[in-house]
Amino acid sequence: MLEPLLSEDPTRHVGHPKEACPTTGAKVGLLHGDRCDELVAQAAAQWGSALIAAASSSQRYAMFDCTRPRTQQLFKVLVGDGDGGMDLDMFRKGLEAHSFQIEASSPEGKRLLRAVFKVAANEKDMMDVTEFRAALQRLKLHVLFQQMQSRTHRKQVEGCCLDWSPVDLYSKLVKSEDLYDHLLTPRAQQFTMRWAHYTEPDEYTLLSLGVSHQLHLRALGFYNSEQGETNMWVRGDDYNMLVPLFRLTEASRALLQKHEAESRSASAPQRRVVVELEWAQLYIFMSGQQDSIVTTRSAWRVPRDTQH
Repeated sequence: MLEPLLSEDPTRHVGHPKEACPTTGAKVGLLHGDRCDELVAQAAAQWGSALIAAASSSQRYAMFDCTRPRTQQLFKVLVGDGDGGMDLDMFRKGLEAHSFQIEASSPEGKRLLRAVFKVAANEKDMMDVTEFRAALQRLKLHVLFQQMQSRTHRKQVEGCCLDWSPVDLYSKLVKSEDLYDHLLTPRAQQFTMRWAHYTEPDEYTLLSLGVSHQLHLRALGFYNSEQGETNMWVRGDDYNMLVPLFRLTEASRALLQKHEAESRSASAPQRRVVVELEWAQLYIFMSGQQDSIVTTRSAWRVPRDTQH
C-alpha cells in the first residue's frame, strides 16, 4: 500500500497545506540537541542498511526524497483525512515506507523506536506532519553522514550561506568539516529567507543537500549528464532550473591574451586561434514558499568536440 509512494514520478503535482517550514527555527523535534544526535545516530546505524545500499544505486533519488509533497502524501495515507496525528505504530510504518528496517520485535528494538518517536514528537503521544518530516530528514542525514565519514578520500566541499530579512543579514562560509552542523542548523527566527550555495558537491553531499533542503533529488541527476541544456520545471510548489555554464579553459585564456597582445603590433600576421571551452552545471532551487534558495555548481570539465 505504501511502497508506490516512493516510486511515483515526482513531477506529479500534489496539493498540500501551507505549513511551517522546518528551517524557520521553530521547535521540530529531532532538529535539536546533543542527546538527540546520539539517539538518532544509533537508530540510523541500526535501521539504515537498505538506504546505505541504495545510496549508490539508481534508486537513490527516490529513496532519499524528503520533499513536502511526498511526506505530506505518506502522512495522509497513514493518518487519514481527519485532524489526528501519527501514533507510534504509524510512525514505524512511515519509516519502513522510506526503507528503514525497523527491528521492533525485540525489547531493545522497541525501546529504541519508542525513544526516537518521543523525541521526534516532543514528548507527545502523537506526531504531526512537520515532526514526521523532521524525523525522516535527520535519520537519512545520519545515514549519509556515517557513509561520508567512513570514506578514506573525502572530496572537499566549499559553499556559503546567507540568511536574510528586511532588517538583518547574516552570512558564513561552509567547509567540508562544517557541513554536518550547517545542514542540521535551521536559520534563526528573525530571518525570512536562506540562500545556500555549494561548489562541486559529490554524490553523497548532493543527497545530503537534497534531504536537508527538501530538494527534488531526481533533478540533481542531471549533474552526470554529458552536456545539458537549460531547463526549468516545477515540482509541487517548488521551482527548479538547470543552467549550463561555459568558459574558456585556463590554457585557452592564456593563449588568447597572448594573441591579443601580439595583434596590437601592425606588423603582426593575422592568424586563426583555436581555443577550448569547459563547462559546468548550475542547479537552482527555489521553494514555493519563497523562504529558501539553494544553488550548486558542478566541477568544470571539458566536453567533447569543443575546439573553435
